[in-house]
Formats: sequence, structure tokens, C-alpha cells
Amino acid sequence: MGAVLDRRMTVAEYLETERRSSVKREYVQGRVYALAGASERHARLVTNLVGLLWSVARKTGCWVYAADMKLRVGQDRFYYPDVMVVCDPEDREEYYHDAPVLRGRGPLPHYGGGGPTGEAAGLPGHPHLLGYLLLDSDRAHADSYRRDADGLWWREELRGAGVVKVDGLGTDPDLEEVYEGL
Repeated sequence: MGAVLDRRMTVAEYLETERRSSVKREYVQGRVYALAGASERHARLVTNLVGLLWSVARKTGCWVYAADMKLRVGQDRFYYPDVMVVCDPEDREEYYHDAPVLRGRGPLPHYGGGGPTGEAAGLPGHPHLLGYLLLDSDRAHADSYRRDADGLWWREELRGAGVVKVDGLGTDPDLEEVYEGL
């Protein structure tokens, strides 16, 4: 997130002003944050991942969004994920979605350790979300979080090579494909 704007606002005010804003902004519990631009490398990484996911999603009825579609998390948070996959046909708001199966975001923070994790590591308790992917735009390095049948999050760390598991979509892109050309 970028700089926080001075004035607090309601969700309704945020959604209305965001449509007219010349700057993309995220909303977290009344505070509005301006977003910074991305590097070319970051943009190419997002494009690679969207292309790999879209080739499968279009056959399943899912939609893949990149960077410009908002995600609503709970009642008072709106983010712009770098990549988001939505498979629920009822989740068709014009300006945001709230039922993704996969969310991807960068840059890569360090969450430490493997095994079950969750809210403490910044993972949303969103009921539809099956996966959360964090990619490092500087090197082939990914942290893939997947939710098990009991609702626990598990982290898999990929360094240089490996397969990115994407539950709910029927594809598991190879990390080398995700970072192709970078």
C-alpha cells in the first residue's frame, strides 16, 4: 500500500469516489491508501500468471482478473489483488468481487516456518478462498498458501522451480512458466 489519505470515509463514500479517482486506492477500515505503480518486471510476472490461469479458467466458467478489479474482504476492506480468480457465478458485482478462489499479491513478505497458518500471517478468513499466492518479482520465489478441508492454511515455499498448486481451477502452473522471460 502507498500513502494514506488524510480523511477517513465510509464504504459508500469510498466506492463512489473510487469510480472518479485518477489514482487507484485501497480501503481498510475507514482509511484510504493510494497505490504506487509497479515495475515492468512485476507487470510482466502478473501478465504471465494471468495468461497461464486464463487458458484453463475460460473452460471452467471462472474469470481471471489482473490488478484493476477490487476484492472486498469482509464489510470494510477493499484491495486490488495483482491476480484474482472468481468461479462463483453469483459473484458478479460491477466494481468488486467478494468470492475469489485464488488471490495473488506481491511483493513477497516473509511469513516464516511451514505448517498451518492463517490470520496471523495476513491470510484472510474468507470462506471461498482456497489459495493465496505470493510471488517475488526479483527472482523465481513463491509462497503458495492452500486451505485444507478443515479450513487450515498450509504454506509451500518454491525456490527456482516447482509446481504452483491452484485448487479449484484444475491447473498447476510450473514456476518456470510463471517466470518465463524474466
